[in-house]
Amino acid sequence: MKNFTATIVLVLVCGWANAQFSGGTGTPGNPYQITSPAELNNLRNYLGATYAGTCFKLMNDIDLTAYLASGGDGYTLWGMAGWEPIGVDNPLFKFYGQVDGNNKKITGLIIDRGSTSTVGLFGCTGAGSSLKNIGVDIDPAVFVRGSTPVGGLVATNEGSVSYCYTTGIVIAINGIAGGLIGHNSGCVTKCYATGIVTGTFKVGGLVGYNRNGKINNCYARGSVSGGNIGGLVGQNENTAVIENSYATGYVSGSSLYGGLVETNTGTVTNSYWDKETTGK
Repeated sequence: MKNFTATIVLVLVCGWANAQFSGGTGTPGNPYQITSPAELNNLRNYLGATYAGTCFKLMNDIDLTAYLASGGDGYTLWGMAGWEPIGVDNPLFKFYGQVDGNNKKITGLIIDRGSTSTVGLFGCTGAGSSLKNIGVDIDPAVFVRGSTPVGGLVATNEGSVSYCYTTGIVIAINGIAGGLIGHNSGCVTKCYATGIVTGTFKVGGLVGYNRNGKINNCYARGSVSGGNIGGLVGQNENTAVIENSYATGYVSGSSLYGGLVETNTGTVTNSYWDKETTGK
């Protein structure tokens, strides 16, 4: 009887999971397939260590425009605040999964949550998580805005981010902002950001605050403004490493700014900024 009951539960769980995606079983060889905004939204049902290592894959470009517009399912969920970030800075509700963007892009992202912390497409990605081959094109007529930290792709990253990019406007009204990632303590490899970034402190074209993280073979080309800002990274701290990276976007700050990094107590090697285009 126990085995029979367990089998029923397993079937129900598998059926529920399959109903949320277009295919797949969540394994490395057969990831869950994401083909729509609703399926992208279903990633938030896989938070916490229980789902660590669960695999997902974008099968096509995902346009969030209609989903987040008035009358769309996303608008029904969140209203004018726009997309709710996937994962929060709490071990029970961080995102620990593996997402392969499959060189597809996500467009139409809108977030306007000025009083909310940890804001981005993903709020917080935990240690062991992986985001790769993902593009996020933020409409230049809108923005991703939150309190702190704020990032176009991830607000707080503790995992691996590779071969990803963001465009568009990113704003932190109370602190840390990065075009790609707000606060990084993980590994960022071969990524770039080209959008406008604004914040009040620890603001960078790519990463706002790199604390004990590693940035490798990356660049930022968008303009950066605010306080305590750097063309690539706002603050590089402790065991943090930046290598083989550069910044070319214009840098303008009310206090403390640098063409590449504003404050560095970590390690920076083989990296540079363009003095003419950054203005520094």
